Amino acid sequence: MLPATPAHSHPHPKTVLVHGHLPDGRHWQLAAFEQGRQLGMEIEEPSGHSDSGQVGFAASRDYNYYWGEGLGPGSSIFYYRPVPPAAVSVRLTAPGWRPRLVRTAPLPGGHGLPRGRFFVVQSPSPATVSWTVVPLDAAGHPVAFAAF
Repeated sequence: MLPATPAHSHPHPKTVLVHGHLPDGRHWQLAAFEQGRQLGMEIEEPSGHSDSGQVGFAASRDYNYYWGEGLGPGSSIFYYRPVPPAAVSVRLTAPGWRPRLVRTAPLPGGHGLPRGRFFVVQSPSPATVSWTVVPLDAAGHPVAFAAF
């Protein structure tokens, strides 16, 4: 899991993409921003305190940074990332767990954000379970990840 990016390093204001709450009532939000010509996303508390985040979603040096896995409030874990405009949902699979289908939403225009969509989901399992994420188009066909 990646540590959060300090809020003072964002050259553009953060844009809150979605709000949610945990079963225990604690609130969280997913925020996006542009930093160094790359997309950044953070899971944060409504106060703006970042729990985890990532800048740049691309494959490099044999490691896939196409999607983020990060801490939320308390001990919660989230998966999130931008996806290409054609990806209307993502399928998460892990051995021994039921697959999950999660809808994506468009990234809002402006604010230095790229054209695309995003997803965020609280992990349905402990941190020790590794999920595979596959973006899907409207017909249910896989869509290739793209760098953001």
